[in-house]
Amino acid sequence: VLLRHGAEGAVEDVDDAEHRHGGRGPAGRLRQDREADPQQGVIQRISTEESWREAIFSPDGQSLLARTASGSIYRWWLDGRSENIGQGLANASVGSTVFGQRGDLVAYISGPGHLVVVSPENTVHIELDSRLFHFFLSPQGDVLAVPDLKCVKIWSLPGGELLHVLRHKDLVAGVSFSRDGRLLSSTTITRGGSKVPAPISIWDVQAGSLWCELPGDIPPFAFGPEKNQLINASPDGTIRAWTVDQKGLTQPSVIARRHQKDKRIKSLQVLSEGRVLLFVDGGLEVWRKGRRMEIPVHFDKEHPAQISRDEAYFCMSSEGQVVRRWSLHTGQEVQAYQSGVRRPEVLPDQTVLHARNFQ
Repeated sequence: VLLRHGAEGAVEDVDDAEHRHGGRGPAGRLRQDREADPQQGVIQRISTEESWREAIFSPDGQSLLARTASGSIYRWWLDGRSENIGQGLANASVGSTVFGQRGDLVAYISGPGHLVVVSPENTVHIELDSRLFHFFLSPQGDVLAVPDLKCVKIWSLPGGELLHVLRHKDLVAGVSFSRDGRLLSSTTITRGGSKVPAPISIWDVQAGSLWCELPGDIPPFAFGPEKNQLINASPDGTIRAWTVDQKGLTQPSVIARRHQKDKRIKSLQVLSEGRVLLFVDGGLEVWRKGRRMEIPVHFDKEHPAQISRDEAYFCMSSEGQVVRRWSLHTGQEVQAYQSGVRRPEVLPDQTVLHARNFQ
């Protein structure tokens, strides 16, 4: 169900008979109901013959990319057009299908070690040595980074040329790009139960060379909005901004001091104008110019927060089939959308699902 911002109240869904069969329309055909009550803010309802695993909007908000339980990749436009992009990996994790920055490029995992990139110019098939779980596009959408055992492989897009193989001593655990796409950070799994965190590697993407290594005890961290900037939250309660050069980290500046050190930080995100989001036990802390705003919500892997592209709101779903929207400026809950779908839903293979991954 596609909603406009500003919709209020409950969202009624299609009839109960269809819900008992997974919300399916005619076999192999898209069913769109465009006669919804405009007062409820519903744009349209889309059903396929299978249950959905993931749905994401294009950067311009004019099309929707969705993956079904069997791995089929569909793209729908708000004007009613539709297209079957290809066959992805069944039951792949969330994040296995993405849009490029301009919306004209689609990448998805099609097999255990196989990635497909579809663009107006061509379709590129990428084979890896290991099972593929995650891949990363640069903010500009022209570079693809894929962890592959003890290395990170870098491809150019849309051509699909292998540019570099960034080799590590241990299995690669995570990768992230700087905002300008020039730098790439990578972390590895700590060696053999060692209590010393493995160092963080910073790479020059264009040259394919190691730029510098950072101490492994600075996470959680994220690239900041300024050139060569890293933001991290330390166990001592301070949030610091660092400048990274080829010698490592320069002397940091303290952005803020946290007084509630007992709240474990799960992850950190930095917005484009410098606000720092700390996802902690029991809520979200929004820091700006040394001042904290706290939003009491519960986050976990089953219910990830989705930040709006204008960075003004975030949304999150719950098992009760409620999608809530909060303001990142005021910390207040703005709206709640209640689905009429009853869960859990029993599928033909008798597995029980909760529709948790709303986007």
